[in-house]
Amino acid sequence: MAKRTSKNKGISRIDSGSTHGWFVRGYRNGKTYSKLYSDYKCGGKRKAYNEASEYRDKLLAELAEIPALPRKRSGPKKKTAAPSPVNTVPAKAAVVKTAPVKAAVVKTAPVKAAVKTAPVKKGTKKTKK
Repeated sequence: MAKRTSKNKGISRIDSGSTHGWFVRGYRNGKTYSKLYSDYKCGGKRKAYNEASEYRDKLLAELAEIPALPRKRSGPKKKTAAPSPVNTVPAKAAVVKTAPVKAAVVKTAPVKAAVKTAPVKKGTKKTKK
């Protein structure tokens, strides 16, 4: 593997499966700018590297013109220390007072049963079943 120097900074060699070429990357404000220079399309490994290095020089010049924004910091959040359980006194439970809840009473009209009775002839008695 080639040693990284300022001469080949931002240029990586890709030899994976059917992909062979030089990969150029540049970064600015959290965005990645990249391009692959294929050995086959450029006419060989040396020509692909030369085109990739020319593109890298142009890309770095263009990226230098873009104003840099402050970097976003996303490190671990500070943890607050928990009190030592040996020296602490348990806190009293908070008592929450609530208003008494009255049950809702629904008044309804009395229901009359609709039972028809047969007319009683005089002189006969009703019998219960």
